[in-house]
Order: sequence, then C-alpha cells, then structure tokens
Amino acid sequence: MTWRRARATASVALGTLLLPVSGMICACNSPTLPVPPPSLDKLFAPSEVELLPDGKTVRIASDGASTLPSVTVWMFNLELLEGGGSQAVKDSFGHYEGFVAVELTCARPTNHVELYQRIPEDNGPGFFESAHTLVTVPRDAPPPFDADTCNEAGVDAGSESGSAVDGGGD
Repeated sequence: MTWRRARATASVALGTLLLPVSGMICACNSPTLPVPPPSLDKLFAPSEVELLPDGKTVRIASDGASTLPSVTVWMFNLELLEGGGSQAVKDSFGHYEGFVAVELTCARPTNHVELYQRIPEDNGPGFFESAHTLVTVPRDAPPPFDADTCNEAGVDAGSESGSAVDGGGD
C-alpha cells in the first residue's frame, strides 16, 4: 500500500467516525416552540372621513394597512346593530377605502366607527385581529339637519353634542 492510499483510507475512516459525533454536538435537545401568531399593527386615524350627500353613508380611506394579501380591513359602526359593518377595499400598497352606514339624528349627531385588520388563522376557522381604532363621524362635515328641524323635534341642537359636529361653531 502506498503512502497516499493509506492516508486517504485513514481520512475516510476518521471522517466516517466523526460525522455522527459532529451531528450530536450540533444538535439541540431543547423542545421547539410553536410559531407565534402574526401581529397586526393598529391602524392610524384615517386621513379621509367623508359624509356622503345622502347623510346615511360615510367614506373612510387612508394608508397604513398591512400589505399582506390575506389581511382584510374592517369597519364597524358601533351605533348600528344590523348592517353597521363592512369590509374595506385594500390594495397591495396598504391603501384602503370603505363605506359604512351611519345613522345621524338630532339626538345622536355623531356615530363611532371601529377600524381594524384581520388575518385568518393558519389551521383553523378563526381570525387574529389588530387593536381597534375608534373614529367619530362625521369629522368636519356639517350635520345633515339644521337647528330649526331639531328644535321642532324637541331636541336642542345647540347642546354640547350638537356643537361637536360642526367643529365648535364660528
């Protein structure tokens, strides 16, 4: 046997012995932890809150939603028990826009809409939700009714809740 052949045989034998040992050294015996659910950031206050001319619908639009395609943006009017929620349209850049029903009256001149993001669970029927953002609508629009109409109905339009709608008066 030549010297080269003996050295090659010894290297292969030594490598064969060290391979299982190196695997044991590098292996980790700690249990694996499950991957935590994805976290969704809370939506910022929207940049656009617009009461439509019909006085019964508000348009809410802004940026800052998640760009993941499975994430949806939801809007829910807390004053309406039925028909007060809708899913916003979201693009791949995080811009969202949606319309939600409102019910503005002399007695209740503002509504409160919650905005939040939802992502489906990986292995289940449930959802993970972000923290909710509360929006008061209408923001800077005049009320869809005038002071005379409210006074005739027996509601004082100059009350504290009425002045919040028109921005505090001029």
